[in-house]
Amino acid sequence: MCNELLKKNSKLEQELFSAVKEGCDFEERAEALRRYSSFLYSRIVTLTISAHTFSKKTTRFQKNMEQLMAEQKLHYEAEIKNLKHQLGESCNSEEMEKIKEESEKWKQMYSELLAKVEPFMEQIENYELEKQALLGQRMSTQADLEKLSKDYVKLLGHQNQKQKIHHINKLKEEKFNLQKVP
Repeated sequence: MCNELLKKNSKLEQELFSAVKEGCDFEERAEALRRYSSFLYSRIVTLTISAHTFSKKTTRFQKNMEQLMAEQKLHYEAEIKNLKHQLGESCNSEEMEKIKEESEKWKQMYSELLAKVEPFMEQIENYELEKQALLGQRMSTQADLEKLSKDYVKLLGHQNQKQKIHHINKLKEEKFNLQKVP
Protein backbone atom coordinates (compact mmCIF):
# COMPACT_ATOMS: atom_id res chain seq x y z
CA MET A 1 0.00 0.00 0.00
CA CYS A 2 2.73 2.41 1.02
CA ASN A 3 4.72 1.33 -2.00
CA GLU A 4 1.78 2.12 -4.27
CA LEU A 5 1.38 5.55 -2.72
CA LEU A 6 5.08 6.25 -3.26
CA LYS A 7 4.77 5.19 -6.90
CA LYS A 8 1.70 7.39 -7.38
CA ASN A 9 3.48 10.25 -5.67
CA SER A 10 6.52 9.78 -7.88
CA LYS A 11 4.33 9.61 -10.97
CA LEU A 12 2.45 12.76 -9.96
CA GLU A 13 5.74 14.58 -9.32
CA GLN A 14 6.94 13.60 -12.80
CA GLU A 15 3.69 14.82 -14.35
CA LEU A 16 3.94 18.04 -12.39
CA PHE A 17 7.56 18.51 -13.50
CA SER A 18 6.65 17.90 -17.17
CA ALA A 19 3.66 20.28 -16.89
CA VAL A 20 5.88 22.98 -15.36
CA LYS A 21 8.49 22.42 -18.06
CA GLU A 22 5.78 22.60 -20.76
CA GLY A 23 4.43 25.79 -19.18
CA CYS A 24 7.92 27.31 -19.26
CA ASP A 25 8.27 26.33 -22.91
CA PHE A 26 4.95 27.99 -23.70
CA GLU A 27 6.00 31.10 -21.81
CA GLU A 28 9.29 31.26 -23.74
CA ARG A 29 7.45 30.90 -27.05
CA ALA A 30 4.89 33.47 -25.96
CA GLU A 31 7.67 35.91 -25.04
CA ALA A 32 9.34 35.35 -28.41
CA LEU A 33 6.02 36.02 -30.12
CA ARG A 34 5.56 39.19 -28.04
CA ARG A 35 8.98 40.46 -29.06
CA TYR A 36 8.33 39.66 -32.71
CA SER A 37 4.90 41.30 -32.65
CA SER A 38 6.48 44.36 -31.04
CA PHE A 39 9.05 44.45 -33.84
CA LEU A 40 6.29 44.12 -36.44
CA TYR A 41 4.30 46.88 -34.82
CA SER A 42 7.29 49.24 -34.85
CA ARG A 43 7.83 48.34 -38.51
CA ILE A 44 4.17 49.14 -39.26
CA VAL A 45 4.48 52.50 -37.53
CA THR A 46 7.67 53.32 -39.45
CA LEU A 47 6.11 52.35 -42.79
CA THR A 48 2.96 54.32 -42.02
CA ILE A 49 4.95 57.44 -41.17
CA SER A 50 7.06 57.05 -44.31
CA ALA A 51 4.01 56.59 -46.50
CA HIS A 52 2.28 59.60 -44.94
CA THR A 53 5.34 61.84 -45.38
CA PHE A 54 5.84 60.64 -48.92
CA SER A 55 2.18 61.26 -49.71
CA LYS A 56 2.37 64.83 -48.39
CA LYS A 57 5.49 65.59 -50.44
CA THR A 58 3.99 64.11 -53.58
CA THR A 59 0.75 66.04 -53.19
CA ARG A 60 2.58 69.31 -52.53
CA PHE A 61 4.87 68.78 -55.52
CA GLN A 62 1.94 67.94 -57.79
CA LYS A 63 0.02 71.04 -56.70
CA ASN A 64 3.05 73.25 -57.36
CA MET A 65 3.52 71.79 -60.82
CA GLU A 66 -0.16 72.21 -61.69
CA GLN A 67 -0.13 75.80 -60.47
CA LEU A 68 3.01 76.59 -62.48
CA MET A 69 1.53 75.07 -65.63
CA ALA A 70 -1.74 76.97 -65.16
CA GLU A 71 0.09 80.28 -64.66
CA GLN A 72 2.26 79.73 -67.72
CA LYS A 73 -0.73 78.72 -69.81
CA LEU A 74 -2.63 81.87 -68.82
CA HIS A 75 0.43 84.00 -69.57
CA TYR A 76 0.95 82.47 -72.99
CA GLU A 77 -2.74 82.65 -73.85
CA ALA A 78 -2.76 86.35 -72.93
CA GLU A 79 0.28 86.95 -75.12
CA ILE A 80 -1.31 85.11 -78.05
CA LYS A 81 -4.54 87.07 -77.59
CA ASN A 82 -2.57 90.31 -77.50
CA LEU A 83 -0.70 89.33 -80.64
CA LYS A 84 -3.92 88.38 -82.43
CA HIS A 85 -5.41 91.73 -81.43
CA GLN A 86 -2.38 93.54 -82.78
CA LEU A 87 -2.60 91.44 -85.92
CA GLY A 88 -6.19 92.43 -86.45
CA GLU A 89 -5.36 96.14 -86.13
CA SER A 90 -2.51 96.21 -88.57
CA CYS A 91 -2.51 94.73 -91.99
CA ASN A 92 1.03 95.66 -92.81
CA SER A 93 2.83 92.58 -94.13
CA GLU A 94 6.05 93.57 -92.45
CA GLU A 95 4.32 93.82 -89.11
CA MET A 96 2.45 90.64 -89.92
CA GLU A 97 5.73 88.74 -90.32
CA LYS A 98 7.01 90.17 -87.08
CA ILE A 99 3.86 89.06 -85.26
CA LYS A 100 4.05 85.58 -86.77
CA GLU A 101 7.66 85.27 -85.61
CA GLU A 102 6.64 86.46 -82.14
CA SER A 103 3.81 83.95 -82.10
CA GLU A 104 6.12 81.12 -83.11
CA LYS A 105 8.58 82.19 -80.44
CA TRP A 106 5.86 81.99 -77.75
CA LYS A 107 4.64 78.63 -79.03
CA GLN A 108 8.17 77.30 -78.89
CA MET A 109 8.65 78.63 -75.34
CA TYR A 110 5.39 76.99 -74.29
CA SER A 111 6.49 73.68 -75.83
CA GLU A 112 9.84 73.93 -74.02
CA LEU A 113 8.07 74.56 -70.73
CA LEU A 114 5.89 71.50 -71.24
CA ALA A 115 9.00 69.46 -72.06
CA LYS A 116 10.63 70.66 -68.81
CA VAL A 117 7.58 69.80 -66.71
CA GLU A 118 6.86 66.39 -68.24
CA PRO A 119 9.76 64.49 -66.53
CA PHE A 120 8.45 65.64 -63.18
CA MET A 121 5.04 64.22 -63.95
CA GLU A 122 6.65 60.82 -64.42
CA GLN A 123 8.44 61.26 -61.10
CA ILE A 124 5.13 62.03 -59.39
CA GLU A 125 3.64 58.87 -60.85
CA ASN A 126 6.66 56.91 -59.58
CA TYR A 127 6.17 58.42 -56.12
CA GLU A 128 2.55 57.33 -56.18
CA LEU A 129 3.55 53.77 -57.10
CA GLU A 130 6.09 53.71 -54.28
CA LYS A 131 3.46 54.99 -51.86
CA GLN A 132 1.12 52.17 -52.91
CA ALA A 133 3.94 49.65 -52.40
CA LEU A 134 4.57 50.97 -48.88
CA LEU A 135 0.89 50.73 -48.06
CA GLY A 136 0.88 47.17 -49.39
CA GLN A 137 3.82 46.29 -47.13
CA ARG A 138 1.95 47.80 -44.20
CA MET A 139 -1.08 45.64 -44.91
CA SER A 140 1.11 42.54 -45.22
CA THR A 141 2.82 43.30 -41.92
CA GLN A 142 -0.58 43.85 -40.31
CA ALA A 143 -1.70 40.43 -41.56
CA ASP A 144 1.46 38.85 -40.11
CA LEU A 145 0.75 40.50 -36.79
CA GLU A 146 -2.80 39.12 -36.79
CA LYS A 147 -1.52 35.63 -37.57
CA LEU A 148 1.01 35.81 -34.74
CA SER A 149 -1.71 37.01 -32.41
CA LYS A 150 -3.86 34.00 -33.31
CA ASP A 151 -0.90 31.65 -32.82
CA TYR A 152 -0.24 33.20 -29.44
CA VAL A 153 -3.84 32.63 -28.39
CA LYS A 154 -3.56 28.99 -29.49
CA LEU A 155 -0.43 28.55 -27.37
CA LEU A 156 -2.28 29.89 -24.37
CA GLY A 157 -5.10 27.38 -24.91
CA HIS A 158 -3.44 24.68 -22.76
CA GLN A 159 -3.19 26.73 -19.57
CA ASN A 160 -5.60 27.62 -16.78
CA GLN A 161 -8.90 28.89 -18.25
CA LYS A 162 -9.31 31.82 -15.83
CA GLN A 163 -5.76 32.97 -16.49
CA LYS A 164 -6.30 32.48 -20.21
CA ILE A 165 -9.47 34.60 -20.27
CA HIS A 166 -7.85 37.33 -18.18
CA HIS A 167 -4.72 37.33 -20.35
CA ILE A 168 -6.67 37.37 -23.62
CA ASN A 169 -8.76 40.31 -22.44
CA LYS A 170 -5.58 42.12 -21.46
CA LEU A 171 -4.08 41.43 -24.92
CA LYS A 172 -7.22 42.69 -26.66
CA GLU A 173 -7.07 45.91 -24.64
CA GLU A 174 -3.38 46.33 -25.52
CA LYS A 175 -4.10 45.73 -29.19
CA PHE A 176 -6.96 48.23 -29.15
CA ASN A 177 -4.73 50.84 -27.48
CA LEU A 178 -1.93 50.24 -29.97
CA GLN A 179 -4.29 50.60 -32.92
CA LYS A 180 -5.43 53.97 -31.62
CA VAL A 181 -1.82 55.27 -31.60
CA PRO A 182 -1.28 56.03 -35.35
